[in-house]
Amino acid sequence: MPAEFSSALLYVKTGDKAPVVKRNTTYKMTGEEGIWEWDGKSAWYGKNLEITINPPQGVIRELYLHFEDWNN
Repeated sequence: MPAEFSSALLYVKTGDKAPVVKRNTTYKMTGEEGIWEWDGKSAWYGKNLEITINPPQGVIRELYLHFEDWNN
């Protein structure tokens, strides 16, 4: 996990079996048809991907998502 995310409530890397950090925060990934892995990288794939994140009530934080078109 990158150092700048050390205080994150949730840090998820595609393909990992469990999140690296999960401080009273749950997430659910739906619509994935599988995971592609190549050169130490990974990606979920599917027609309609949906991520639901449930942080603790009353927590105000920033949300960072990184999307990359690996095919480009």
